[in-house]
Amino acid sequence: MVENNPISEIKQTLQKKLDQQNPSVTFDQIWNKANSKWWDNRIRKPFVSLGILLLLAITIFMNSPMKKDRIESIGNTNESTSISADASIGLLIVNGAEYRFEGILHNKEVKLKDQIGEVQEVVNNHTIPKVNFSSNMLKVGDKIYLSSKDSKVMIVKQEDGTFLKFVKTENE
Repeated sequence: MVENNPISEIKQTLQKKLDQQNPSVTFDQIWNKANSKWWDNRIRKPFVSLGILLLLAITIFMNSPMKKDRIESIGNTNESTSISADASIGLLIVNGAEYRFEGILHNKEVKLKDQIGEVQEVVNNHTIPKVNFSSNMLKVGDKIYLSSKDSKVMIVKQEDGTFLKFVKTENE
C-alpha cells in the first residue's frame, strides 16, 4: 500500500538517497532519531512556561518598591565627602542653620508666625544640603515659616497643604 502524503514521499526520497550515499546507517535510525519524542511538546511547553513565569517573578521582585525600601532602610554604603550617616534624615538649611525633619503636623497643631522664604534648591536625599534654603527632602517652592511656639522650630508648608516640622540641630 502506497501512502499519498508529502511526508511519506519525503521519507521515500530520503531513504533512497541515504542508501546510495551511506549504506552503514539505516534510514530508520535517522528517521527515529529526528522524530524522537524525548522532548515532546507536552513536556517542553510547561517547562518553558514555568521558566518564563519564574523569570518574570524574579524581575518583579528585583524592581519592587519593597526592595527599594529595604535598600534605603539599610542606608547608602557609598562614601563621599557630603554623605554621612545623618544624610538619610530630612534636612533643611535656613540662614546657615541646619534643621532636622521631625514629622508631619496636623492642622490644629500648626501655629505659623512669618514666612521667611521658600525652598530654592533640592539635593539628593542621601546628601547633606549646604546652601541656604536648600533641602534633601522638600520640593522647590515649598514655603518656610517660623513657628509661633518655639524659635528652634521651622514649619514647611508643601504645595499639597501638608505641614512639616523641622527642629534646629545642636551641632553648631
